[in-house]
Amino acid sequence: MPGGYVLHSRFEKKDIEKERKYHRRRNQHEQGCPNQLVGMLLDELLWPNHPLGRDVAGTNKSVEEMSRELMLDYMASEYSPANTVIAIAGNVQHEEAVDEVNEKFLGSWQNKKPRLDYVPISKNLTRGSKWNKRDTEQNICAWLCGRLSQRPRRFTIDLLNVIWAKA
Repeated sequence: MPGGYVLHSRFEKKDIEKERKYHRRRNQHEQGCPNQLVGMLLDELLWPNHPLGRDVAGTNKSVEEMSRELMLDYMASEYSPANTVIAIAGNVQHEEAVDEVNEKFLGSWQNKKPRLDYVPISKNLTRGSKWNKRDTEQNICAWLCGRLSQRPRRFTIDLLNVIWAKA
């Protein structure tokens, strides 16, 4: 049913628990994958104290503490036609697609004003480092050098990065 997940989600307890289990496995996998960790560390450096600097899946603690009611409240406050994009691809007729979208989504979906209180992004950070220290032989470090694409020796640095990552 088009629109079913957005407008008629059930959030059944068994499905929520299945997602929590998946999240724990995913998080455990990422902790063992250096490339994933470096990406998350760089996000933290690029967007400190900002939602973009956090893992979109949340932490194990935040996922465990999330209740069904919190999820439903979030959907009710954030999901509306005013902040939703519907994309359709393939061999479809434009008017038929518009009619279908209007029928499935807009008829019963309340339009609210979108939020305007999003946290602005700071553009001041150009360098920094972040470490993920472990009780193993391997530690993870991410360096942010700032505007590498404008540096004359960027290809040398890029090659060094590749060689170092393979070592």
